[in-house]
Amino acid sequence: MRIPNRPPKINGTPMVCPMKTLERRAQHYEEKAAAIRQTMAILGEHSGASSARRGSSTIDAAIALDAQRRGPGPRGGMRLDAQPGYGSKANQLIRRKRTAAVLATYDSTTPNAKVPPAVGTLIRTGYLRKKGDGYVRTAKVFTP
Repeated sequence: MRIPNRPPKINGTPMVCPMKTLERRAQHYEEKAAAIRQTMAILGEHSGASSARRGSSTIDAAIALDAQRRGPGPRGGMRLDAQPGYGSKANQLIRRKRTAAVLATYDSTTPNAKVPPAVGTLIRTGYLRKKGDGYVRTAKVFTP
């Protein structure tokens, strides 16, 4: 039998009543709820047809400003003076012509001691080979 004014015990240890904790939490959440209610009231005052029109005009102005910022172009945002990308046909042709000019400095019989840029790539692809202290051009045809 339990005495009414004493806290209940669990395994012989008195259990602390959580009423104070619950009261503090309730007060905390009441303050938050009051802040939310106040915000909803402020938003309710500003809502209506006039704010909807203001919002629409604000969005239209933002869209116009963004279009002006991006400028004209084939995709809406691409600059007209943009340079072609690294892998474009124009850049590939430029690189191949540069490689052809480097390969033209090498003879197929006389070794050239000058080390070309990217010698590893030219050797690996079979356009140059090592002979003595230099490099010679192979018979493989290079078409720019």
